[in-house]
Amino acid sequence: MRKGDRTSAETAKLKSQIASLEELLKVLEQASLEQAQSLEFRNIILVTQQETSIDGILIVDENGVVISHNRRFADMWGLAPETILSRNHVEALRPVLNKLVDPDVFIARLRHLYEHREEKGRDEITLKDGRLFDRYSSPMVGPDGTYYGRVWYLRDVTEQVLADRSLKESEEKFRAITDAAPDAVILVDNEGKVLFWNIAAERIFGYASGEVVGQGIHALIIPPRFRNEHLRGFGSFGTTGHEPLIGNTVEVPALRKDGTELPIELSLAAVKLHGSWCATAIARDITERKMADEKVRKLSLAVEGSSDWVLVTDKDGGIEYANRAVEEMSGYKKEEIQGQSPRIFKSGRHDETFYKELWATILSGKTFRGIISNRKKNGELFEVFHTITPLKDGDGNITHFISMAKDVTQQKILEE
Repeated sequence: MRKGDRTSAETAKLKSQIASLEELLKVLEQASLEQAQSLEFRNIILVTQQETSIDGILIVDENGVVISHNRRFADMWGLAPETILSRNHVEALRPVLNKLVDPDVFIARLRHLYEHREEKGRDEITLKDGRLFDRYSSPMVGPDGTYYGRVWYLRDVTEQVLADRSLKESEEKFRAITDAAPDAVILVDNEGKVLFWNIAAERIFGYASGEVVGQGIHALIIPPRFRNEHLRGFGSFGTTGHEPLIGNTVEVPALRKDGTELPIELSLAAVKLHGSWCATAIARDITERKMADEKVRKLSLAVEGSSDWVLVTDKDGGIEYANRAVEEMSGYKKEEIQGQSPRIFKSGRHDETFYKELWATILSGKTFRGIISNRKKNGELFEVFHTITPLKDGDGNITHFISMAKDVTQQKILEE
């Protein structure tokens, strides 16, 4: 190859290399531009995240010097942004110490975390104006373990904490009230599972609260023979809040833990909690009342069927009750003498002194015993031996009088 040809080839090769280098430079420039744009984009995202956060954010370097913060952080402390950046974190916040309930604890916590770089921290800051800040901090550590600084997050939780405290206080009051109640108070969800069970419920049904919460109420206290009926009635409650017994007070049999039954007075109400229907049940053990009612019923039957006169008046003498024997002896129907005075039976054979002495005796709290001549509705006279006794309340005050008498007309005729 001649010398001129070789020079020309070398020149062409050199131009080709130069062109390749120029192309490479363009690629590198484009990559650098894209990298710069990507970095700028990431910075925009970071700044946007910081500035739109509900938290105050502060970032410090490895020496505790503030390198970034958002406006929310400055606003929460009432600081001008220019007084925070590029300053030591502790010194930057020194102007706010007089706003804190316990500034010494505040500073001590800062210094502790800066001395223990690997630790995360969370605490609550109380301000004198009543605000509460939730403070969280985490170290910034690279993949190789290099410590680059620390990020601080500050959130105003005043409303949330106060709401939580109010809710807790309400729950404690509710618990105190229901635990003092003599009746069982039970709350069940829309599936019939027990949510709440007070002390009276424990006493009445025999189950401790821990045994029943989360369990189905129907299997616990509904006698087996009524269970299916109750389940059918409860079927639509979960979606409608309606059930045949809601809003009513009824007497029903219930089941204790030991398998025995008892009569209860049950009141049900529907309430919506967290968007779901729940039922509140108030149950009263009426065993003693039923027994007392039965005694009263038997006594009433005995009094009503007695052949002796039984008359009850209020303390002023108004007739409130008369048994069948009064009707038979006097000829008056109960409706005719209800609310009347016993003077309706007055025969005229006793003077005023007699009646004054009678009233003086019973108003003094003593029992009167004696024969009184009465007049029937048809005008006939009849003689009765009266026992009139005052009835008193718990304070010893006379409230009623009860007159029990036997017809002694025939006996008087025989004696005469």
